[in-house]
Amino acid sequence: MRDAGISGRVRLLALALAVSVAAPAGMVAAPGSPESVSTGDVVRGELGAALNRFLYGMVPDGLSGAVLVARGDAIFLKRGYGLADRERRVPNTSETRFNIAALASTFTAAAILRLQADGSLQVTDPVERHLGDFPPDTEGATLHQLLTHTSGMGAGGAPLDLSSRQSFVASMKAAPAAGPPGDAFGYSDAGYTLLAAVVEEVAGVPLETFLRRRLFKPAGMVSTGFVWEPRGAGAAPAVGYVGLHRDELVPAPPLGEAWGLRGTQGIATTVGDLYRWVLALRDGTVLPPREVEQMLTAHVGNEGYAWHVVDSTDGPLVRRGGGLPGFESSLRWYRADDLVIIFVLNNELGLRIPVARGIDRIVKEHAAVQLSGQ
Repeated sequence: MRDAGISGRVRLLALALAVSVAAPAGMVAAPGSPESVSTGDVVRGELGAALNRFLYGMVPDGLSGAVLVARGDAIFLKRGYGLADRERRVPNTSETRFNIAALASTFTAAAILRLQADGSLQVTDPVERHLGDFPPDTEGATLHQLLTHTSGMGAGGAPLDLSSRQSFVASMKAAPAAGPPGDAFGYSDAGYTLLAAVVEEVAGVPLETFLRRRLFKPAGMVSTGFVWEPRGAGAAPAVGYVGLHRDELVPAPPLGEAWGLRGTQGIATTVGDLYRWVLALRDGTVLPPREVEQMLTAHVGNEGYAWHVVDSTDGPLVRRGGGLPGFESSLRWYRADDLVIIFVLNNELGLRIPVARGIDRIVKEHAAVQLSGQ
């Protein structure tokens, strides 16, 4: 279904940002390079100032997180708001790391496609080719079906052993299937953890190592890693807070290390590194064009490989978000016009939708003003 509201906003915004693309020296480097994401806050031009005023005005309501808005290689806003640690009064900045919840699954999908590009596997492979025999009710399920949540595995809520890769795979084999492979869509975090097991088995290294070497480092994502890894990936992430009112927030329980969390969560990063991730996919830095298109194409409904792909008259909107106790994340990429909106929050005060709608409203208003010549 085409979204006329999205397409109109994108068309206006693309024209407006083309008018106001000049940047102060030092903010933006060569297009497509990891260095094109500046270190530190960016509030650029009228659009950046308007967005900053709106978001700063939400801090008394409890807004706490970081936001980035960009077109192509030009960043208009990159800034933190609220507190990363309320007890110590540590502010969020544009370089604060946040647990991005299910947005982590985009890296798992890319890891599978990186191995395909290397010739080590194909997404049409049955899972048992890499992880041994599965019971008859899931036999023949493919990596593609895991990537699109149509494998029938792990969608029934059966208890799983997260303690190690071997234990997790064994418990997945023992769990009843939700249905025959390919029969129906059924969202499954466990399916993506099974994909993480495939990556480790085929690559012969832990998932953390593979992601760091083959995805994060080539993309210039120096602040990205699992929350339980040593601090080499950057400072400790922001504290996540739970509660219904800003004066009643308490720290969420920390995410402990368990092998079975890999594949779908556990990664902490910055808004700048998430933008580097978009640039790396756009420019073919981490995957060849064929694999990028496989990942960012809707295969079942609006499901790509870990991304949701929404059709519009201007081309696809690619988006992914995630949530877990204390954190929410959102990444939207309008590919035809190279518009990127990213925000991460470290509390659960229900501000995700107001933030998204407010950003959309401001960029649309800014586009209208630019086009009217005011």
